[in-house]
Amino acid sequence: NPAAAVYSPPRTEAIRLRNSYYEAWYNRALIYGAGGKWEPALADFKEVVRLKPDFAPGHFGVGTALQETGAVQDSLAELTAAIGLKADYWEALVNRGNTYLKLKHPSESARDFTAATRLHPERAEAWIGRGTARAALKEFKDAILDSRVQATRTLVEALAIAKSRPAILVNASAVGYYGPRAGEPLGEDAPPGEDFLAHVCRRWE
Repeated sequence: NPAAAVYSPPRTEAIRLRNSYYEAWYNRALIYGAGGKWEPALADFKEVVRLKPDFAPGHFGVGTALQETGAVQDSLAELTAAIGLKADYWEALVNRGNTYLKLKHPSESARDFTAATRLHPERAEAWIGRGTARAALKEFKDAILDSRVQATRTLVEALAIAKSRPAILVNASAVGYYGPRAGEPLGEDAPPGEDFLAHVCRRWE
């Protein structure tokens, strides 16, 4: 990488002369990353975080380098730390949104991309990400509903045509029927909740 060849030695010399110079560690990490050298980039970004734990770009750098080295799950904590230090960190929100998508958490992904669109509505990446996350979330919810409702329907239809039928079918749904009630005492006569899982249980029953 031409940039690494020109700029990395001065950064390394700066670190040698002043080991606590976190900006030099950070800049060298960026150069390593630009050259696709993510292992040394990760090591430098980690040193940045050790020297300057309240530096949001350092955490973002660790998160990005972890992703590039295959530790996608581990990157979430660092991206979350970056956003915790800088709530309007657009790049970290988009990166974490993409990470949640890779890990099949569409609800969290949609939340991050929505926050990113509010920060910079002119940036297309966040809108595309939000659309992808919402589509994945609908597919995920449809799969949950079908796995309960269709599975039970198939069982009942099979029992209806079976030559030897059981006298009783016992089928339990879930306490999700009541929805989140914040510690409210609930009896069998309590009405159903209004959230998605309550809707699933009503359909299921």
